[in-house]
Amino acid sequence: QMSHQQLPRSQQHKQEATKTPIYLDYNATSPMSSQSRDAVIEAMYTGWQNPSVCSRTRSIVEVARKSVADLIGCQPAELIFTSGGTESNNWAVKQAVWMYRNLDRAENAIVGRPHVVASCIEHDSIRKPIERLLALGLVDVTWLRIDSSTGALANVGDLVAALRWRNTCLVTVMWANNETGAIFPIAEIANALSEWRRLNSLTVDSSCSSYANSGLPLFHTDACQAVGKVPVKVPNGLDLLSLAGHKFQGPKGVGALYCSARLRAKLAPLLLGGGQENGVRAGTENTPGLAGLGAAARLSKTQLDDVDGRQPLMVQLAEIRDQLRDRLLNSINDPEMSEFTGFRLIVNNNFPNGPTLPNTLNVSVVSTKLLQSAGQSKELATDNNTDDMELREAALARNYLLSRGRILASAGSACHAAANSGASAVLLESGVNPMAARSAVRLSVGPDTTIDDVLGAVEEFNAALLQWRIEHPSR
Repeated sequence: QMSHQQLPRSQQHKQEATKTPIYLDYNATSPMSSQSRDAVIEAMYTGWQNPSVCSRTRSIVEVARKSVADLIGCQPAELIFTSGGTESNNWAVKQAVWMYRNLDRAENAIVGRPHVVASCIEHDSIRKPIERLLALGLVDVTWLRIDSSTGALANVGDLVAALRWRNTCLVTVMWANNETGAIFPIAEIANALSEWRRLNSLTVDSSCSSYANSGLPLFHTDACQAVGKVPVKVPNGLDLLSLAGHKFQGPKGVGALYCSARLRAKLAPLLLGGGQENGVRAGTENTPGLAGLGAAARLSKTQLDDVDGRQPLMVQLAEIRDQLRDRLLNSINDPEMSEFTGFRLIVNNNFPNGPTLPNTLNVSVVSTKLLQSAGQSKELATDNNTDDMELREAALARNYLLSRGRILASAGSACHAAANSGASAVLLESGVNPMAARSAVRLSVGPDTTIDDVLGAVEEFNAALLQWRIEHPSR
């Protein structure tokens, strides 16, 4: 058993960090702002009536609709309120398939199964509906690869090359990834799709005019992780956009689906029943939740408005994230500390050629022995002879860190955990070394994260790794 005196001098008497939990999981969900919380409570008292029959309650719903529309730069009539991102994403996938299957069969418009194009790191609320349709033999799918230098699509040309005239019904690409924070070029994709439709329609013959006139393929983006963190404005050529209130300081259980004016008349209801949301989304509106969503949207718009060419919230988030990154690396990778623990910390989402969300940091706890086996380089070995014990130990140390409950963060994403390796599929697809992907921690900051939180998180990282080594001295 190692003694207290054997600890690195800088860490003696510090191996027990503060027991106050530090919240660093804003990409999972954000705490409600005081403005949103107050709006919810007020609406519980003043807006409890059914908005279908009470004008006062209806006005609360419509004020919220306008606030969200102002945030993302669309018309209020183009927004449909939903229960959140999962419902909106499922609706987008099914809408595209419905539209394709309803094309005029008399014109022989359907020449095969509907075809979907998606990035290979989409959220499960996109991936799983597509995979279910694929398993039933109802669609074909092209999963687009990710470029390790950007964390996003290799290039938009690959997407265009994957399109199939008379078959592709949907292109769905997330605005920003929840694990790495990589931002995708949504406006560029929208322009490329519009041009592809235009060029192909010029050569259309009468046998496929139904497809040419349908507006397919639809273009959808899951913007749940981006809204409220970076400016999100609906670009020309985008048909559908999903957002969720709890990702930007609003309440859970409310969200929206943006549906472009050109598509609105063709939108098929996902839920049948009453005539709410202009007949396309049945169910009595959650007025208090929508009041909170509207308040969150107004706050986010204020926080993201330009001030001298900069967005104050983005600057704040980036500064606190960078402080967290630099202090963690300097502390954990201090030679004396690293020699004692046997671990180093590496950053997984430092993409040299692509932007990321200003609040997202993805790091991995890795064994110094693995680094040494790679010739003292900073790159991990990838051969099959690497000691699996070292891999497991790094993952176990990561798990121990999170199990202490003093840093509230995510070990990658449960939505994308590879069944066999325990590695995040998103990180693997993004070019992160498989060994690092097995021991990753996603840290995401928010408007309420302070420098004291950063200092506490660094102290807890150190304390956890030190305690792990004390309890597991042999290596």
